[in-house]
Amino acid sequence: LIHLAAGLPFRGGIDVGLGMEIDGYFYGPGLFRAHDLESTKAEFPRVVVGDTLIDFINNGMSINGSSLEDQVNNLFASSSKKLIERDGQNCFFIDQFALEMATQTEIDQLNELYCKAYAYIKDSISHFEAKSNRKLLDRYRELEKYFRKNMKIRRLL
Repeated sequence: LIHLAAGLPFRGGIDVGLGMEIDGYFYGPGLFRAHDLESTKAEFPRVVVGDTLIDFINNGMSINGSSLEDQVNNLFASSSKKLIERDGQNCFFIDQFALEMATQTEIDQLNELYCKAYAYIKDSISHFEAKSNRKLLDRYRELEKYFRKNMKIRRLL
């Protein structure tokens, strides 16, 4: 959200899996899936979450042990799950509008970021319309719909 508000959009993918590091380079299926999510699913500035990470979080939420470690794992999994939303194509992503993104004292600052990010999105749509870039225009319109819906909920529009 901070980067989008500053006019520096990015997209990404996140997943988990076994991996290894060799001479400063990382290899493994989790990294491969994260790259695949970014390049094929993210489509516009957002971070897409892989199915393996969703399973990992769900498993963490189902831990019912009484040890401190089990309780902490359950708490982190439950908190993480609240930051994830699913779009119309059944794709999980980090929800920038999740209420857990800020404490009540940070709401004003967060709302300012939402407004700046929305302005950047609108400017980008105008830019892509002028350049007749249909691919990015369509992607930013999807992002605009997501922002508009959530900003109305927060009464920012």
